Amino acid sequence: MVLDASGAVVASRRGGHDGSFVDRDYFRFHRARANDTPFVGRSAPQRDSGRWSVPVTRRISGNDGSFAGVVVVEVDPAQFLKFHQHREIGRDGVLDVVALDGVSRVRLTGDVVSHGEDLADGELGLAQANAASGALETDFAGGGLVRYVVWRHLVGWPLLVAAGLSRDELLAAMAPEESVYIKWAVAATAIVWLFALLLLVVLARHQRGLVELTRSEARLNVMFEQAAIGIMQTTLDGRIVQVNDKLCEMLGYGTDELLKRTYRNLAHPDELTAALEQRTQLVTGRLGHVSAEQRFRRSDGGEIWASLTTSLVPEADGSPAYFVHMLEGIDERKRLQRDIERLVQHDGLTQLPNRGLFYHRLQQALAQARRRNWITGVLSVDLDRFKTINDTLGHAVGDELLQHVAQRLKASVRAEDTVARMGGDEFAIVLAEVSGEAGAAKVAGKIIHALAKPYHLAKHEVFTTVSIGIALCEAGAGDADALISGAGAAMYDAKKAGRNRYAFYAATMSERAMEKSLLEKELRNALKRDEFELHYQPKVDLRSGELAGFEALLRWQRENGERVSPASFIPVLEETGLIEEVGEWVLRAACAQLAAWHAAGIAAVPVAGNLSPRQFQSDDIAGVIQRAMRDHTVDPALLDLGITESTAMNDAEAAIAALGRLKALGVRIAIDDFGTGYSSLSYLKRFPIDALKIDRSFVIDLPDSEEGASIARAVITMAQALRLKVVAEGVETAAQCEFLTANGCDQLQGYYCARPLPAEQATELLRGRRRMLPRPQLVAAGGRGLAAA
Repeated sequence: MVLDASGAVVASRRGGHDGSFVDRDYFRFHRARANDTPFVGRSAPQRDSGRWSVPVTRRISGNDGSFAGVVVVEVDPAQFLKFHQHREIGRDGVLDVVALDGVSRVRLTGDVVSHGEDLADGELGLAQANAASGALETDFAGGGLVRYVVWRHLVGWPLLVAAGLSRDELLAAMAPEESVYIKWAVAATAIVWLFALLLLVVLARHQRGLVELTRSEARLNVMFEQAAIGIMQTTLDGRIVQVNDKLCEMLGYGTDELLKRTYRNLAHPDELTAALEQRTQLVTGRLGHVSAEQRFRRSDGGEIWASLTTSLVPEADGSPAYFVHMLEGIDERKRLQRDIERLVQHDGLTQLPNRGLFYHRLQQALAQARRRNWITGVLSVDLDRFKTINDTLGHAVGDELLQHVAQRLKASVRAEDTVARMGGDEFAIVLAEVSGEAGAAKVAGKIIHALAKPYHLAKHEVFTTVSIGIALCEAGAGDADALISGAGAAMYDAKKAGRNRYAFYAATMSERAMEKSLLEKELRNALKRDEFELHYQPKVDLRSGELAGFEALLRWQRENGERVSPASFIPVLEETGLIEEVGEWVLRAACAQLAAWHAAGIAAVPVAGNLSPRQFQSDDIAGVIQRAMRDHTVDPALLDLGITESTAMNDAEAAIAALGRLKALGVRIAIDDFGTGYSSLSYLKRFPIDALKIDRSFVIDLPDSEEGASIARAVITMAQALRLKVVAEGVETAAQCEFLTANGCDQLQGYYCARPLPAEQATELLRGRRRMLPRPQLVAAGGRGLAAA
């Protein structure tokens, strides 16, 4: 399986893995080391099958050498013993694979396999810490038996292999021959007993040597032929003199065919020079052995990747004799490595380069532009209103749309240009060479035209547009980060200008982006430092002239006492998503104020607050409101919530369901800024609302504006027909007040009655309960006539 840098499973051969592996020994081992040292864990039974396995792991590094994850392979311990034939070690022989921590990974004693013996304090544990190989006479593996033990480190791995043969078993095998020699020697003593004794000793030694030599050669031949890796012996000039069956299988040749070839014939041309240089270093004594990953050519014309270890075998006098090459096939590992690299560098949904690879390609393009005096461009491409499509038709359709957009973007640029997905519905393009603004504009226009065509997705015909920002630099003089930032700023300008267009980056954009970034940082700190406060604008009942409620309005006063206009910071809250967190604070602050008035014995009036589009579209908005009211023990009837007309009509069916959930809490709901959108009367009848608020843009010119007066009368008449209250916003003059009263408006708010008040002044107004307007005269039948000022 493959783990990412957080310890989560990215891919698994077997499946069924979940959770985090960050606490595993091998994960901590690789995360703490920057090199490629492999790790071989201790044997343990598998939870699902009970079979023993050994975890073998290697580190995955990112392009910058940072830790990117771990590749884990569970290996059957028997794999470590495959090169051995049991008949060669006898009944009491031992074969052991031991890690450098002194703990056995797998041991074969006779025909018994065991795991996990700790040898750290034994003779073998002490010896292996000081040399690459050696031999001992010891009671290795216990049982009261003395064994002859030889051991050696495995090159490139934190393992050593130890083999031990029982001394008693060896001596017992030689006992019959020894007895024959002794009898013969005794019989010969009558003639030349001293000579016979001497001859016996010489012959015994010679025989033992022959036996051991024969056995050693047999073992070597068996290991050579049955090894799980390819082995090749070559002369110093590269002629092949011996190969094993595994190498023939790997390369697709017969033994006779290979013996007619040379090392140069088999090595891939791209690696041949390096391989020959390494062989030269072995001959000159600068290296003891060399290891490398190298390609070799197969008989069918294909190629195979192998982990190659080459050693030089000397003559008795120390002069170079021949080379031994050991090849282990790593094609699967290379394939997995390529897959991992693609996974790390590409977006999983669209298969486009991701942000990291895009940045690397941009740096390469800038370097090339500096050498060739090219103009390089970056395009920031963002889908318009993608969230509406995603929320309306579902994430599956949204994902399919992104895949189609990726294909159209790639088809709109050249093969040498890079199209990347930066996240969400945002894409970016590197134009490696472009002929100035005209060329970049042509590409942007082509993209806008291509993406404007309809998409047929899951039985839906979907249309979308894009906003594109363009940043250019000449001769690679620009900085990658600055180009990306500039293109992003230009893209936002294109959106502000009406979407479905492109815009070029200008220096003033950077200044605005910096100001916005600083303001965002200040707003985050303002919430932490409790710099926000609520002011309360009175709402007045036009029939009684008395206070009917408040609208809670957000205000911000910096630590230094400076007040910031809501028109400056509210849009930033919306753009950055902070509006959700601040909006929840407003709800809680309003509920806390209602609770404070109740605790002080003051009869409270309803307090209204507006929900931003982001808040209203949140899945948990009903839960946020319910928790705020519950935590402060607030009567839901005292809480009015407003949403803008455009928010409600953006997805009317979804809005009806969301408003129903809010209405079930017991709160009252109003449509704010009514008249500025495009409401359908059929939908308006279905909205579970209590009031309409006439936007101040229709009130400001009353009663002189004939158009404004007509709209105001129409809204009031429609609201009365639907049994909804009507609230007029932004009332500033007596004439406006008289017109609205005469036409049956229920409530008004604005500077004519009172400006927004801090909590203390709003509390005093509640205590006094004074009349906000003179008592109006009765309105003539039919809703016409003027009220007394």
